[in-house]
Amino acid sequence: MQLGLTATLTTTFDDAVLRTREALSQHGFGVLTEIDVTATLKQKLDEDMENYLILGACNPSLPHRALGVDRQIGRRCRATSPSATTENMRTL
Repeated sequence: MQLGLTATLTTTFDDAVLRTREALSQHGFGVLTEIDVTATLKQKLDEDMENYLILGACNPSLPHRALGVDRQIGRRCRATSPSATTENMRTL
């Protein structure tokens, strides 16, 4: 099951994250949250896994417009964010 759009990159994890941030910025998105899944699983469960980062991105004009139409819109929406893994770098 595919949960998002994919693009193939031949680069390092850090460069892929940087390029993702730049692409988001070019389209008016800012990163509001960053979840380092690798570090969290290591800290909380002492489990090791490949680099995995979740970026919570938002373009402020989009929720502003939606809230102007319906103040309850947040109850019907869920946040989505790009994520990256070193094992699956080609799916950024």
